[in-house]
Amino acid sequence: MEEEWEKVEEKPEKKFKVEGYYLLNQRAKIEELERNLQEEKAARAETEGKINSLQSEMELHAKAFEGKIHDQGQFLEAQKAEIDKLTNERNTMSANLNTLQNNNSALKTQVDELTNQASGIDEEVTRLIQENEELTTKLNQLEASGQSASELQQVLDQKDGEIANLTHQIQELNKKLGAVGAKPFKLAQPPPASAEDLLDTKPQPPRPAFAHPAPSQAPPTPEFAPKAPAGKPSWTCPNCESNRVVEESDRSKILYIAAGRPIYGKKRRCLKCNHEWAA
Repeated sequence: MEEEWEKVEEKPEKKFKVEGYYLLNQRAKIEELERNLQEEKAARAETEGKINSLQSEMELHAKAFEGKIHDQGQFLEAQKAEIDKLTNERNTMSANLNTLQNNNSALKTQVDELTNQASGIDEEVTRLIQENEELTTKLNQLEASGQSASELQQVLDQKDGEIANLTHQIQELNKKLGAVGAKPFKLAQPPPASAEDLLDTKPQPPRPAFAHPAPSQAPPTPEFAPKAPAGKPSWTCPNCESNRVVEESDRSKILYIAAGRPIYGKKRRCLKCNHEWAA
């Protein structure tokens, strides 16, 4: 039959006879093809609907993304402007820092110069203090020997004036150091009291005389008692009239202070009855 179909296709005729089952078979195939075509059309329509829905969603998402991209662009521009502002501020602060560093170097140089000047003045004050101590010692020696000390007093007054002048200069330097924020300069040691203060110091009243004990409680008499120095008159005890008397420092009576050391008055003590009295 296949050969006959080929002949029919080459030269179709209306009178050509076809068996019935072939027609039924072709009809079934045609119906099946039509059903498949309808199914394909329905599937195509459904697919086109999905495509349209997806396109709509994509358009909505695209619009939303465009809005977000626009917002992000504005945010980035604002951040860029803020970065530029901070960069300018940093440059300004760097310039100010360099200026402050230069000013700090200049102030440090001034502080070093003032410190050197103060050190020189301190050395001069120390030298004058030493000279003042030496002159005070000489003055004490002259006073102890009963000689006149008017010349040494004048020299001491002059040295006190120089020390006061240098102290005033140190105070001025401390004011300058305080103005630049540096630590104030201090003297290595405080100046001693002036000669006028030393000479004007009033002696303190002597303490009460020591009451000698009863004869039964008197201490034993030493075999070798110190005597008055040679060339000086001997002393007599007003209580027992003994000549065994020594002279000692009375630490309750400060006459004056020389070179930071107190100079005490004198007292006499009897080695026989322990009676004490002011020299």
